[in-house]
Amino acid sequence: MSENKLSISRNAMNYGGMTGIALFLVFILSSIVGTKLAGLMQIINYTALGIGIYIGTKNYRDSELKGVMSYSSALYSGFLISFFASVIIAFAVFLYIKLVDASILDKIMEQTEQSMMDRGLSDDEVEKQMQAAQLFMNPTSMAFFSILGYTLIGTLIALVTSAFVKKQTPNSGDSFENFIQQNQ
Repeated sequence: MSENKLSISRNAMNYGGMTGIALFLVFILSSIVGTKLAGLMQIINYTALGIGIYIGTKNYRDSELKGVMSYSSALYSGFLISFFASVIIAFAVFLYIKLVDASILDKIMEQTEQSMMDRGLSDDEVEKQMQAAQLFMNPTSMAFFSILGYTLIGTLIALVTSAFVKKQTPNSGDSFENFIQQNQ
């Protein structure tokens, strides 16, 4: 049982690391493109996360579990992959802001203010919300919320991908028996 637990963690670290690097590359591309294609970049970001979760979980199923995986095991794998990817992207963004381009925070604040004005908020409302946003616009807060956000979104994505990755044996019968077989 402990072999599978170690193996699922190792697999999640590997695929989470690769996914985190891909997400950081999308982040860099987003900072270059700016707000023009923000919606498209967000779709690319979540698609990269979903692909990483799917491929990593499918790899674990095929290489470690002999092609058999329950929905709950697939979900757990997806959760772990998204968690490790979120740690990588949070660390990379933290370093990027600290060492490469601290002005990105100002750009984000400008974009936030512009979107509030575009929604028709009053100057007082915009000012109050910008003051609140300013509290969270530092590298440490951004890293913390990146970990929370990517793990949550990744878990939601894993809820869907797990349905496609799970594969039970034809004679799997009771799900508890299947769980025992997978973890022997």
